[in-house]
Amino acid sequence: MSKTRRSPIWQPRPCPVWCAGGHSDDHPVPDRRHWSKYRSEIRMSRYPAAERRDWETDVRPLTAEVCVGQFVTEAAPTVFLDWSGGTKDVDEGEYERPLPIRMTVSEAAAIGQALVTAAALARK
Repeated sequence: MSKTRRSPIWQPRPCPVWCAGGHSDDHPVPDRRHWSKYRSEIRMSRYPAAERRDWETDVRPLTAEVCVGQFVTEAAPTVFLDWSGGTKDVDEGEYERPLPIRMTVSEAAAIGQALVTAAALARK
């Protein structure tokens, strides 16, 4: 006898095909989001890593992160291009980032490919 997975009580529709799952009835409202299994991280080589205190490692390079997400009440998914790390630790876990962000040709191509992949996934 096969077991059918039940959606959480707050989820009106089944997960999109790209969703990593892991939802539960007790997720608070801000966590009621579908996130893709696909996630691409591209390290930006032109910026020195920020020092990290009281962490397992002492550096955190500037990194571009691309994925797909959709809040449970949204009609369509969103492609995320976010940044982590940075060049200066200004507060615990908060990093100052340069604007504009400059990148090598290889890094630009990698980010571009990650965005194209995420957009194709979001269309499924």
